[in-house]
Amino acid sequence: ARHQIFIAFLDIICLGFFQAPEIVGNYKLAVQISSICGLFLHAINQITQPRFAKSYSLNDYYQIQTIALISNRLVSICSLIVSAFVFLFYEKFIILFFGVDFFISKFTFLIILLSPLINSLFGSSAEILIMSGNEKLTLRWAGISLFIGILSNILLVPFMGINGVAISTLLATFVRGITLWKKCFVLLKVKSSFVLDQIFKI
Repeated sequence: ARHQIFIAFLDIICLGFFQAPEIVGNYKLAVQISSICGLFLHAINQITQPRFAKSYSLNDYYQIQTIALISNRLVSICSLIVSAFVFLFYEKFIILFFGVDFFISKFTFLIILLSPLINSLFGSSAEILIMSGNEKLTLRWAGISLFIGILSNILLVPFMGINGVAISTLLATFVRGITLWKKCFVLLKVKSSFVLDQIFKI
């Protein structure tokens, strides 16, 4: 969650260099609305973190795997439902409570919305790695993804504006998510994503 907040903060700063304050404000509001979709992962992590640590201390990797997949199945279902609901009613919500001046295109909002959704679908890989003593690895890839986000912002925002910022965040989130998901499996033989587990079973 802190990683997503920091990326959004950097995005707002970068967007402020190239776009009018009104655009920056609209982007910030869209990010805040989309963050609702990431609440389920954050809430579940508070419950599962101590259980991951306890299972790791007992070398019970099967239990870690079980907790990870069961919790992520719940997170994925809830996140997908809420994301669909938020996307469908975004325009009406903005116009009703904030006014038409705060509305951004639904295509741009979809890109923004995909970041917390994808982060949720990858599961608790970061928490599993941290609880198993791999804090430096997660910190390293958080830094790398931030660098990717900053670099892509510099390259895309001058030409694509608010869409460039949204794409940069999505790219940084995806790189961090898929890398930590893979590292979790390579180092611990634990799958953290229910959705990817189902896909690769096919």
